[in-house]
Amino acid sequence: MRRLLAGSTSTSAADALLWHFGKRYGIALSRKASEMTKTAVEGMNLLVTGAQKSGWGMISVQNRLDSDGTVEVVFENCAFCEGIHDEKGPSCYFLAGILSGIAEVLFGDGYSARETKCKAVRGDLCSFLVARF
Repeated sequence: MRRLLAGSTSTSAADALLWHFGKRYGIALSRKASEMTKTAVEGMNLLVTGAQKSGWGMISVQNRLDSDGTVEVVFENCAFCEGIHDEKGPSCYFLAGILSGIAEVLFGDGYSARETKCKAVRGDLCSFLVARF
């Protein structure tokens, strides 16, 4: 989808659009999860389980909010960049937006997600850091 959008606009415009679409989706998902759970951690666990069952990949979460104010989210076999190779930089803007929306609702204003490793660049996983940026 990123390449199709970039073909009719530009890569930076496509990345921004996908991130914002993802953020709105993440906000909606996490609001629903918040209604179904009692704590942010329970909400996060519910969303991880749902994402894995939906085929987004194997997901692990390292919650370090209490120690350094961050959460690391790792997607093995990331569905969002499957089949994409040799990118020059991270390409999972939709997923980064989703995680940013989730973080904003579950952890508060100012939290966002940035992709730190991308399977499309090289390697076998995508990793995101959630923090106040």
